[in-house]
Amino acid sequence: MYGFGTLHLANGIKLTGSFKSGFLMKKGKINYQGNETYEGELRNSEPNGYGIYTYKDGSKFEGNFKFGLKNGNGIFTHPDGFVDHEVWDNGSLVKTSSGIILINKF
Repeated sequence: MYGFGTLHLANGIKLTGSFKSGFLMKKGKINYQGNETYEGELRNSEPNGYGIYTYKDGSKFEGNFKFGLKNGNGIFTHPDGFVDHEVWDNGSLVKTSSGIILINKF
């Protein structure tokens, strides 16, 4: 698949954006099962770069992703509007503005 379009996968995920060799590239939107979405920069149909992930409860993470995982700085907005500044390392939460989370690296 090449060019702009929408691809509906058998597992219920919907990909919308610019495709190259069957993968979403550059910018687009992913609608996951369970009413969760990602909108932003993509590489090989996964979040890579800056984007916004919205959860089914209305909370959202706005920040950086790498190979589909949160990575670097971001802002998490809770359903009640509370905002937490976060730092991630390849999908592991390292630090929040409300406290520090330790990563087990055994």
